[in-house]
Amino acid sequence: MNNLARNMQSFYYANIVSVTDIVDSSNYKTGEKVITYSTPALAKGNIGTNANRSVIEMYGVDAPYMNRILCKKDYGIKEDSIIFIGVEPKQTNGMWNHTHIVKSVMPSLNEFVIDIRKIWKTS
Repeated sequence: MNNLARNMQSFYYANIVSVTDIVDSSNYKTGEKVITYSTPALAKGNIGTNANRSVIEMYGVDAPYMNRILCKKDYGIKEDSIIFIGVEPKQTNGMWNHTHIVKSVMPSLNEFVIDIRKIWKTS
């Protein structure tokens, strides 16, 4: 009952295609990386409510905003893929306007469970 077709919502996802190290003028690695993603693809799933928990860290409180998506089929979504919920995928200055990042993918017999984390962006 949790994964009825009428509860499905559309979202987009993009998987990592490559990770390239940035090198400086002396041909040394700078430690920064350029991540290239695939073209965003459409998927459908039941996007659940958030499962928050607060963690007290040494320099503040970390309150990750986690959601869970239940999919009836395997779309090929991997860990560290980006998810677009409620927005059309758009790339500006090499940066995608994604709203979430995949933290774990858990396949089972009847469905795929995907844990995602909200990305907080400042403009």
